[in-house]
Amino acid sequence: MRHSKKNAGSGVSLYLAKKVINSIGGSIQFESQENHGTTFTLEIPLNT
Repeated sequence: MRHSKKNAGSGVSLYLAKKVINSIGGSIQFESQENHGTTFTLEIPLNT
């Protein structure tokens, strides 16, 4: 994951979201394009 001073952060929220989603059998993915933003894809099972 790229990091810039403009949007600096610790990334803790993304880490926690990934941990919770993985614990229920789901997944989280992202795709970043410089100067265009980031797209997040969440897959969450309906039956846990």
